[in-house]
Amino acid sequence: KKEEEKQKKKDAKNVKQKEKELEEEEKEEEDGLPDLEKVTVGNTHKGLAKDKHEWKVFVKGSTEEEDALLAKKVSKVEFELHETFSPNQFCRKQPPFEVSR
Repeated sequence: KKEEEKQKKKDAKNVKQKEKELEEEEKEEEDGLPDLEKVTVGNTHKGLAKDKHEWKVFVKGSTEEEDALLAKKVSKVEFELHETFSPNQFCRKQPPFEVSR
């Protein structure tokens, strides 16, 4: 009986693993591309002369491969800045997905 229980547990584990593999395959089949592992949304700022600043907001992958995949999977990135900026809305339809000022 213990042997049967061990086999049932092993079978259940194999079924769960197979279900996970199928889910991953289905995700890849949606667009034929693997999922992005990590996407970074961030910004940089650099103070220049008095009352002068340089900054950038961006969306990018964590590696060059992820950047290339991001370019294939993302059709556009829309940025909406604070209303005090004019213009304050930007749309980037190809990499680099960023806005600098």
